[in-house]
Formats: sequence, C-alpha cells, structure tokens
Amino acid sequence: MTNCRGGNLPPADDNRPAFVYMLLCSDSSFYIGWTYDVADRLAAHNAGKGAAYTASRLPATLVYQEQFENKIAAMQREYALKQLSRGEKLMLIGDVPEKYDGEYKLIRSARKTVAIHITRGGEVEVRAPLNAAIKDIESFIAAKSGLIAKHKQEIDTRNAVKSNFHLSLGSRLRLLDAEYPLVGINEDRCGFDGNCFYLPANLADSQIKAVVIKIYKKIAIKAIREKVVKYAKIMEVYPAAVKVNSAKTRWGSCSGAGSLNFSWRLMMANEEAVDYVVIHELAHMTEPNHSARFWDVVAAVLPDYQQRKQLLKETQEQLAKEDWE
Repeated sequence: MTNCRGGNLPPADDNRPAFVYMLLCSDSSFYIGWTYDVADRLAAHNAGKGAAYTASRLPATLVYQEQFENKIAAMQREYALKQLSRGEKLMLIGDVPEKYDGEYKLIRSARKTVAIHITRGGEVEVRAPLNAAIKDIESFIAAKSGLIAKHKQEIDTRNAVKSNFHLSLGSRLRLLDAEYPLVGINEDRCGFDGNCFYLPANLADSQIKAVVIKIYKKIAIKAIREKVVKYAKIMEVYPAAVKVNSAKTRWGSCSGAGSLNFSWRLMMANEEAVDYVVIHELAHMTEPNHSARFWDVVAAVLPDYQQRKQLLKETQEQLAKEDWE
C-alpha cells in the first residue's frame, strides 16, 4: 500500500531539468558530474566544497554541459561520459583539431630519418636528413598530422595551466612530507622557521617567487648535505663536493671527479624520494652507469627503491604543472 508521505512516487525534483557538466581542473584532468544548477555547482567546486577530487585541483573551469529532462537521464549520461578516453572528451568539447596544418621549424642534420619533436613551449620541430626533399617532409607531416595535433594540444593545455600558477601570501608550499603556509612579516628577512615560510609583507607578488626559491635553496643545502653525509658513511664513498643547483630536468648528478649536484626542487618531493636520489647519486661513485651492478648497490641500501622512484615521478608530474622559472 502506498502511504501518504510519498510511497513509491519519485521525489518531486526528479522531474526537474538536470544537467551533466565537465570541468577542466588545474592539473589538466577532467571532472564530470550532474546537477540541477550548473552555476551554483561550479561555485561550490571552486570553493572547495564540490568534491574531494576538485578540491585539490583548483581552480576548475566549466568546459562542457548538457541539459536533460530529469536527473535519471542526466546520471545515465554522466556515467557514459566518464567511460570516454581523454582524447574522446577533448573531441567532445571541440578542443582538438583533427589535423595539424600550422607552422613548423625545419632542422636539417646528418640524420637518416625524419622525426617530429614538440618543444615544451608547444613549437613543432621537424628534424630531417640534409638531402630530404621538401615534398617528402610535407608528406611525412601530413601522415602524422593527427598525432601532432593531439600532442601539441596536450602541451598547450599544460602550458595554459602553468601560466595560471602564481604565489602570494597565504599560498601553501610543499616541503618534504608536509605543506606550510607562506606568511608576510614586518621585517626585512626571509626564511623557514619550522612552521611557515616567511618573507617581507611589503613584497609585490611578482617578487615572491624568487624569494621563495631562495628559501628553498637554503633549506636544500642543509638537508641534502646531511643526507649525503649519512648515506656516504653507510655506502663507504666520499664525494668531493655537494652542491645545490636549479636543474629542471635532473634531480641529481654525479661528475667524474666525484662532485654531487642536486636540484633544489627536491625539497618539494616526499622525503623517502629525496633519500632515493641521494643514494642513487652516491651509487654512481662506484658504478658510473645504470648496470645491474648499479641497481644492486642501490637496493643494498634501499630495497624499496622502486616505490620511491614512483613517489619521485608523482612529484615530477606535479611540478610540470607549476611555473617555477
């Protein structure tokens, strides 16, 4: 028997128009959901209250929406959209050209084949043999135009996300296994006191990044040198010098003279990952290449080095979305 409170009848708002929406998050990933009010839902996401997934990937931008007669239809469409590949989602929102027909930079050299390279800035470079005919190069580009367009779009999207990166008072900064606030003080000094990163409150936003990097470098010199001393004793190797630099693509290096170099960006990685990089470079003092013997040396100190490499990869992926230059 159906009771007077509703029984088997659907809630009244089941028959209201509902929407499926797609958001582009700050890490270039997509979030798909359904709602009765897209504007309110978008505001909730950007206030950190929409979903746990988007809360850590703000800001989120609305890139697609569809309207349906009721929430059941919207939820069904939501499920279908979530099954799409990233490429299919990009095609859905009309953000991927079917082919590439833009400009490219031709670089000839004593190579044997034609190859295409897309720079970090999104520029297309075509590398060809010295005697390759233009018509053959153009044919090669035409055959690869779909892939070029896809990869260029991904790089352009990542660069767009990086361009939105900025630091200001109140930002939270990663340091080893934790995050700390960036605060302003009424003094002409900067540093890290164990609870926060601090710098002069009167600095312009355009000056903050350089000062924060300076703090990171100071922390890195002390932290990394301590780790080198600790693990060098265990591994019975003695580096000639330990330096911190601003390398963007290498976490560390070991010179033939036994000098170790590390990027200050390591300070934004998990501490277990930092230990791995230090041990990795110390291992090069006895095994200069990545032979089986080299990995045996690393494993003797860190049996779980593979998991630590994965932690390092995750940090690299995060830094790829941030502009620290």
